[in-house]
Order: sequence, then structure tokens, then C-alpha cells
Amino acid sequence: MRIGILLTPDFGLTSFTSIVEVMRSANSLQGSDVYAWQIIAAEAGPVLSTAGVAIMAGPLPSEYRAYERIFVPAAGNPALYDNARVLQWLRRAHRHGAQLVGVSVVSHRVV
Repeated sequence: MRIGILLTPDFGLTSFTSIVEVMRSANSLQGSDVYAWQIIAAEAGPVLSTAGVAIMAGPLPSEYRAYERIFVPAAGNPALYDNARVLQWLRRAHRHGAQLVGVSVVSHRVV
């Protein structure tokens, strides 16, 4: 399964690692790459978590069908996130069949 993990500034590190570790463990137990993930962000480069840890991310792909599922680890109040280009990209990816999954204490509807 093709997975995108979309990082936003001040993302929750615990939410991020819970996504990655579950898929890494599943791949290890399966003995194959059942889950293939890419870490993406509005712009390629380091994205800083609330814990001060930076994770390197690639850019948003131009192809909206790049992922079957997109995880978004959030922190704080996701309703305050206002990057119109990223929100539009998420909506288009969803219309092209991607499942959107928010991972945090709260969720916010983007579609």
C-alpha cells in the first residue's frame, strides 16, 4: 500500500512515530514491504515537531493518485492550519481515491 505522511509545522512527534512504527513492524512481520511510505510537506526540507525534532520531508507530489492513504499527524488546533495549497492538494487527492487519516487528539474536516 502506498502511504503518504503529510507533516505540518509543529506536528506531534508521538503521532508521527506511531504511524511509522506500526507500518515498519507490519513490514518486518510480513517479511516484505506491504506498506511503502513517503514523508511529504508543503515544501521539501526539514519540518519541526512540537518536540523540536526535525524530520526531512519531500515535496507534495504533483500526481494526486500517488497515495492510497494519507496520514496527517497534527498538533495543537488543526482548524487553525491555513495553507490553502496543501488543503487543496488534500481535497484533490481525496477526490482521486486517497483515504485521509488524521492522527492526533482531535480531528478537523478538510473535505
